[in-house]
Amino acid sequence: MENYIGKVLSNRYVLKEIIGVGGMAVVYKAIDNIDNKTVAVKILKDEHKANDEFRRRFKNESKAIAVLSHQNIVKVYDVSFGENVQYIVMEYIEGITLKQYIQKRGVLDWREAVIFTAQILKALQHAHEKGVIHRDIKPQNIMLLKDYKTIKVADFGIARFNNMSDTKTMSDGAAIGSVHYISPEQAKGEVVDNKTDIYSVGVLLYEMITGQLPFQSDSAVSVALMQLQKDAVLPRKINPAIPVGIEQITMKAMQKLKTDRYQSASEMLLDIAELRRNPNTKFDYSFTTASAYSQASKRNAAYASGLPVGKDDSGYTRATVITQEPDEYDYENEEIARKSYTLPILVGIIFALVVIIIGIAWFFFTNTDEVVIPEFEGKYIEEIREDDEYKYFFDHGFIEENLVYTTEYKEGYIFYQSEEAGKKVQITNTASFMIKLNIAYTSESMVVPTLANGAKLQEARSILQKMGFKIKTEAVVDNSVPESTVLRMDPPSGQSVAYGSTVTVFYAIDNEGKIAVPSVVGLSLNEARAELIALGLKVTVKYEDAPSGKAGLVIEQSIAADTTVLAKDTEITLVVGTSSVKGTAVTITLPALADYGDVYESVYVYVGDSLYKTYSSVKLDGSTHTIDISGTGSTTFTIFIGDQQVCSGNVDFSSSTPTITDKTDSQYQYNGGETTTAATTRPPETTTSSTCTVPSYSGKEYLTYYNELINSGFDNIVVIDTASDSVPAGQVVSVSSDKSTYQRDEALQAEIRVYVSTGPAAEE
Repeated sequence: MENYIGKVLSNRYVLKEIIGVGGMAVVYKAIDNIDNKTVAVKILKDEHKANDEFRRRFKNESKAIAVLSHQNIVKVYDVSFGENVQYIVMEYIEGITLKQYIQKRGVLDWREAVIFTAQILKALQHAHEKGVIHRDIKPQNIMLLKDYKTIKVADFGIARFNNMSDTKTMSDGAAIGSVHYISPEQAKGEVVDNKTDIYSVGVLLYEMITGQLPFQSDSAVSVALMQLQKDAVLPRKINPAIPVGIEQITMKAMQKLKTDRYQSASEMLLDIAELRRNPNTKFDYSFTTASAYSQASKRNAAYASGLPVGKDDSGYTRATVITQEPDEYDYENEEIARKSYTLPILVGIIFALVVIIIGIAWFFFTNTDEVVIPEFEGKYIEEIREDDEYKYFFDHGFIEENLVYTTEYKEGYIFYQSEEAGKKVQITNTASFMIKLNIAYTSESMVVPTLANGAKLQEARSILQKMGFKIKTEAVVDNSVPESTVLRMDPPSGQSVAYGSTVTVFYAIDNEGKIAVPSVVGLSLNEARAELIALGLKVTVKYEDAPSGKAGLVIEQSIAADTTVLAKDTEITLVVGTSSVKGTAVTITLPALADYGDVYESVYVYVGDSLYKTYSSVKLDGSTHTIDISGTGSTTFTIFIGDQQVCSGNVDFSSSTPTITDKTDSQYQYNGGETTTAATTRPPETTTSSTCTVPSYSGKEYLTYYNELINSGFDNIVVIDTASDSVPAGQVVSVSSDKSTYQRDEALQAEIRVYVSTGPAAEE
């Protein structure tokens, strides 16, 4: 993939920076020299220019949007399909995807959800009137502007025209959209129409008001089968706070049969408008009441099997009030109906779906000898497992998933990746790579895994550590199996234990006195030395400068973990990190709000005037937490829960042992449920000055400096990676801005460019 930054297309569009990378194209932020405005330029990747299918699909997108002109659809200004570069010039959107917003907020307020849904429906109404079916409505393809109110529908890459005389898809391919949002007819590979988009809108609305997808599984095939056969759990069973009417609208849109759904975007808009006028409105849609699901399921099962389906009169009469709403499903009849109609054709469905999914994987990655590392960080593991854009990396074993217990993120959230996004990697039959993903795990217990027969110690360590267990090893003389073979574990496989528990792995050695060297990287020097000496090893130590947070910890060991050695004859060298920054800890007790249900807030920790740490979505359950803080010199610390200060004091990092003095705790006042999450709560301002000054960056870690800029009042921050021989990786190399001091209103618009070191440049 060629980097076009700095190039000028058609003597007009100056490409400034990459703002998005997908399977087919790269999107650049650019300046239109003629109209003097910022635009987005989507360029087909160089490796796909010779592929007719990619070229056709790329043209399809421009063809679809070219006929559309609506305030809720991303505009297209220009297209070019030359031999050297193929690109689409589009409206530049300053904002985030609706998916990112949902991930930050969790469950949206139902009023906000219907405002977003109404805009999406208006965009689709316009598209459908022009004969364009989107076919890939999902929150990843919906842009939310910086005002957090305005919606723009994007990515018409697999759209089709719905003309009476033209039933072919625009791409003439088997593109089926994202499996979590596709309609039943898409899953079956049948002809789609405007009601296909209505189904996807229903799924999206479901996700916004419940915080979860209606159908989830580890397998894309399983999710597709659920779309065909299974009824979603009623939204109010997940979120009882929403009105009955919004649940009914959602389930009406998600009916398996197209005839039972809303017949147009405008019809669904009418119900949304009525609900917004009167939140107590209920609709006489029997498919959205619990008692009707058994009958609906029979008809859905018949539909999935391809049998003729009759039509009844339920689901069509709109009214303001429904007199009674039964509470129970007819599970028995539902299950009988499903088994009777669908079992004979399950094998056929599975086969068809597998062929489609394999075809998509082949379509995207055949003959690719260079790949670009995607941006996994900030997404959810289930989302990327099922996204075709990332399928190649999972299918080829390039992903290593590490579960990490945390209350800072929601379960499944990826908060770290070992390989930098955007990096190019060459793939051959003999060369590959591994991307390590740290994935949030929030449950307090887990099950000790079962290992394969004959598993080696190194394999056991890898599996257990990825799951978050601590590992202890113990050698046992046993000549009946190869050395380092795992003999048993304590606690044993299958036992449920607290997250982070220690599992002792007993392994085979062939002679008394032999041991497998343990992994001590990440331990303190005292812990590591004690463990190694107890095994009979000789220990030597050397020190090296280390990144922030690694001081005092072992950052390297001279003998790899799980290497079998004779202990008394072996010396191991530990490399321990050093730093001039010293640390200490402060303990706070969270408010006990269990009487109000599950209440979550964000915790902000300030050292001096800088935001030091943020803990998102912390449950206010009365538990006690210890927070590590570090720094230099004498300064203050302050801790906020939401916008309320709950703890403050002084700390002296200059002494040999940093000490906290004058610690004061303040009472947290619960405001009856009006709390907001960290994703939407701006940290408290640290100054009331009318001006904002760009802070000094010298010697600062990128994240620390980024937070300083935010707290100083700057909002438009561009981070640029740059190689540096003199500045350690992760620290700020330089900062570029028009001036050093701004008026406060100017600061929100001023662009601050922060250049962050990636370490020394790689040698050619």
